[in-house]
Amino acid sequence: MRLRFLWRLYITYVSLVLLTAAAIGVLTERQFREEINTRIEHQLVRESAALVPASRPLLANADFAAAREVVTEVGELTETRVTLLLPDGLVVADSSERPENMENHGERPEIVAALQHGRGVARRFSETTQTDRLYVASRVSANGTVVGVVRTSVTLADIDAQSAAMRKRVAQGAGLGILFALGIGLFVARRVTAPIAQMSAVSDSLRQGDYTARTQLDRTDEIGVLGENLNQLGTDLSKRLSGLGRQQAQLRAFLGAMQEGVVAIDPRDRVVFSNAMGRRLLHLDPGEHELDMTQMPGGLLEVLAEVRAMGTRAHSEIVQRIDDEELVLDARGAPFTADDDSGVVLVLYDITNMRRLERVRTDFVANVSHELKTPLTSIQGYVETLLDGAIHDDEYNTRFLEKTHAQVRRLTLLVSDLLSLARIESTSFRTESAPVDLREIITESVTYRHDPLQAKQLKLDLNLPDRPLLIDGESEGLRQIVDNLLDNAISYTPNAGSVRVELRSEGYDGILRVGDTGIGIPDDALNRIFERFYRVDRGRSRELGGTGLGLSIVRNIVHRMQGTVAVQSELGIGTTFTVTLPRADEPIVISESETHS
Repeated sequence: MRLRFLWRLYITYVSLVLLTAAAIGVLTERQFREEINTRIEHQLVRESAALVPASRPLLANADFAAAREVVTEVGELTETRVTLLLPDGLVVADSSERPENMENHGERPEIVAALQHGRGVARRFSETTQTDRLYVASRVSANGTVVGVVRTSVTLADIDAQSAAMRKRVAQGAGLGILFALGIGLFVARRVTAPIAQMSAVSDSLRQGDYTARTQLDRTDEIGVLGENLNQLGTDLSKRLSGLGRQQAQLRAFLGAMQEGVVAIDPRDRVVFSNAMGRRLLHLDPGEHELDMTQMPGGLLEVLAEVRAMGTRAHSEIVQRIDDEELVLDARGAPFTADDDSGVVLVLYDITNMRRLERVRTDFVANVSHELKTPLTSIQGYVETLLDGAIHDDEYNTRFLEKTHAQVRRLTLLVSDLLSLARIESTSFRTESAPVDLREIITESVTYRHDPLQAKQLKLDLNLPDRPLLIDGESEGLRQIVDNLLDNAISYTPNAGSVRVELRSEGYDGILRVGDTGIGIPDDALNRIFERFYRVDRGRSRELGGTGLGLSIVRNIVHRMQGTVAVQSELGIGTTFTVTLPRADEPIVISESETHS
């Protein structure tokens, strides 16, 4: 770490030194070259201006021979190339070349500029001398008429040579300065990075959890103060993290044990905190940090919008579906602000059971009232009729008394079923589990219902194992299960139909199936038939003497015995109830069954 920082710092310093030296060298060389160019250009301007008076009579009188002598002499004296041209660009005299060997110069930029503006300057490659040259041309006029152009030029090789010599001297001086600066820089970099490397090692130790690491800097400057502050930071971190660890453990345990969902959401709809129940209620994966607002219930979005808009608490009752299960949630939202961050805290209460119990209680009161009202009204009517004199009428008194007796019997069955259901659903109710032979109970129940079966001419298919099948349960409860299922099968099967009862062993369970070829149950009623007082056809159920509590009693007894009950049905074809109960004996393999009908 120290070496990497040292060399980065040193390379940066070296780069700055080299860039500075290069910039100074380039600027110096450019300034020198510009000064040389300017000086030579001014010299050429003066020379061309001085040649104008001397060349005017020569060009005006077309004395080209004398012109050649003049430009040759001037060129030797000034070490410049001198050229005289006519206005059409024809060269008439040149200090370095024979004019007849030179092409027309009418399109040369310096000549064009001189004819138009009086003077022209150009730097370009000379086709005649095959060198880069600097040209200065001046217009020559006589009596208001342009008679020609005088041009002076020098090669740029001289300028390049002087610039190269200057660059060499600058490079030598810069090299010596760079070497000296590099040595000083390396010394300074080592002195600066040594304590920084030590503090970096201490900070790494602190970051990895070693809060005992400390710097050993014997300095009083800013770096020494920084090292001392780092030591103090380690001490403070050790104390604070110890306290924070205890607080976080307590908070995590508290929130994790909560039955309410807690979710904190920032303004960008990102989850900044959630407990396990909150993730479950909002369908959030453990690694998910962003809400899918399209999947959120409308009531929850309204709570979020109200809290964000008003900055106050808000709540709403929403319905959420989790794994095909409908939950009723009381969502309460409140704003929060932590440091520079803000958002909304949602607390989700699962009130599904409370709403279900409220609905069950309301339905129960209404159903019980309705079930009691009908027989009581009938009894009241019959009694009043008898009191009004029908008791002395031999034709009606016995019939009214029989009907009253039937209604009283119906009330007795209803009250008995209600008491049984209340006893089963009571939290203090405990079944006395013991091995019970379910085959024997089924045999007794079928024998007791021989007359109803014969009265409706129903065929009974009875499939029982050839040995006892012991169930871990309670004898009276098992008897109620079999009686209710058999009574339903007989009651709802038309005349000349059939009833099937099957008992078999499957692994550690006993399987009881009671089926019929009766009227069947609609699909939309299958998930409600185990509710108290629920009837698919209320009128028919009352005619058959049912109380609407039999299947609810069956379900509760089965659940008390740690079993399951399921139903399959098809309208007009029949219904089959399947009860699975834990066995009390070891699993056996049933090879064959005996059939009684």
